[in-house]
Amino acid sequence: MRPPVSVVLVMDYSGSMGGYESTVEAASLAFLSNLQAGDRVGIVHFRGGVTIVSSLTSDLARVAASIPGHAATGFTAMYDGLYTAIGMLAGIDGPKIIVLYTDGWDNASHWTPSDVVTLAREAGVSIYCLGIGSDVDQRSLTSIASSTGGMAEFGLDVQSLYQFYDKILSLISSYYWLAYCSPDPEFNCSWRVLDVSVQLYAAAGRDTAHYLAPCGGPDASIWKHAVVDSYYVSPSVGDTIGFVASGETFTYIIRVRNAGGDFHMGSEVFDVLPPGYVLMEASPPPTEARGDTLMWRVPALRAADTWAATLRLKAEYDPYRTSTRFVNVAWIANDEDTVLVNNRAADTLYALPPEPIPPEIMVAPPVIEPRDSVTVTILTHIPAVRWWVEVELGDGSKIFDYPRRPLRDSTELVAGTPFTLPEKFVRTQLVTRGERERLRFWVVIEDPLGRTLRSRPADVIIRGANNVLLSRNVFRPGRDPNLIVRLKLSSNRTATVKILDISGRVVVVLAQDQFFLAGWNEIAWDGRDSHGNLVGPGIYVLTVESDPIREWLKFVIIR
Repeated sequence: MRPPVSVVLVMDYSGSMGGYESTVEAASLAFLSNLQAGDRVGIVHFRGGVTIVSSLTSDLARVAASIPGHAATGFTAMYDGLYTAIGMLAGIDGPKIIVLYTDGWDNASHWTPSDVVTLAREAGVSIYCLGIGSDVDQRSLTSIASSTGGMAEFGLDVQSLYQFYDKILSLISSYYWLAYCSPDPEFNCSWRVLDVSVQLYAAAGRDTAHYLAPCGGPDASIWKHAVVDSYYVSPSVGDTIGFVASGETFTYIIRVRNAGGDFHMGSEVFDVLPPGYVLMEASPPPTEARGDTLMWRVPALRAADTWAATLRLKAEYDPYRTSTRFVNVAWIANDEDTVLVNNRAADTLYALPPEPIPPEIMVAPPVIEPRDSVTVTILTHIPAVRWWVEVELGDGSKIFDYPRRPLRDSTELVAGTPFTLPEKFVRTQLVTRGERERLRFWVVIEDPLGRTLRSRPADVIIRGANNVLLSRNVFRPGRDPNLIVRLKLSSNRTATVKILDISGRVVVVLAQDQFFLAGWNEIAWDGRDSHGNLVGPGIYVLTVESDPIREWLKFVIIR
């Protein structure tokens, strides 16, 4: 019987996988049914973020129960999903593999393929990649698989998952342990490649593996990682973070590795628990525990050896303090260590409210006239990865380009802090022939868990009004600037504007059934009649007809 194998299935649940969920879940269940007792399996999903659906366990029935019933949506954080899976396998003995399937390209990860390969090599994890369909990042996945001792296949359909899983089962069922002593005595911290070929009668096989050469002097490095139900890699924060609910129990893994030459003495590892964390159990138990500080005495480590501790913690905090961050710091102390920059590690978790809290939007003033501006303020109660504003006009059409995209992309909303948009909303013209319309505003956010949250609407009423004004009551044609007729209409409609002399004779028609927008409009008159001649001095009358209004104003012309 082969040795027990530890496997993490990294499953693509991004939006492009929609409709295939039941098929890939059935293939994964078939794969589980062919594993043997003692094998350990974990499940990781990736969309725009990463979720650990099932932590590593030998209870295969519990893992199988967690597979069905998930929906595909959002972006593709594939490399973050792989990085998380490697962290779950770090420090575990025996063969360790990751099985990834995807149908696209990464578009949401913090970690890079190089980060994934480096961590996988350090943890001794092989990655197997299946690319479904024709639009897959074959170059990156092939590099990841070949650099970690796995394999990659592409251009297949969803049904090919069954054959891919069978091929992996065949490979892991025929594992052999090989011991190797390098003839290269140089300690240069480089990754070295082993090329192994086997020839047995008519059968032949070949594969490659990697190992890290010692770095000379002792070099203790420390790494830590949280395993929570709601996990995400935030590009804005730039650190591996997760979300933890009050009352939730979760796991921290601390791993120490000697990346250099042999230590001749042990090390001390410290971990400081932030307020809000309660230690339930630790394996191995800490040597000392003083307040919030735990300390382990780690025995001397030979080159490339590792030591790991697992903490089971419980979060206890006010669940509505959604801006709370929990920063857990660990470090290692050893007098023989020759490299100190990797002696400290930190991991951040955010408080998770029990229910998603939608954002809020406020607008002012509540009543405006056409072409006035509106001030918009938005408030989020939880971190937002993306946000945008929707505006519904009076005719039911919607605007999605406010504010401009550069502002949305460059502005990170701070939970609990109102943000007033520097760009006022100015598209407040009436769009129907009515005298009163409603503008309706929403703000929409995507939180780090991939949930889309929409605010309640906030309304602004556009109310039209009628008015006629002249720029002056006494006008001197040829010497004064043009006489300006300011016409304010309560709706979008036509109007006729004329100048009459005192006897009622039409001097000039400035607008004949001309269409005007609601709000203020301006018409300039240079003091000339319909024949182009300057009019004489006297009293004149401006008339405006625009159903239902009829207005007139007197003014004087002098020469």
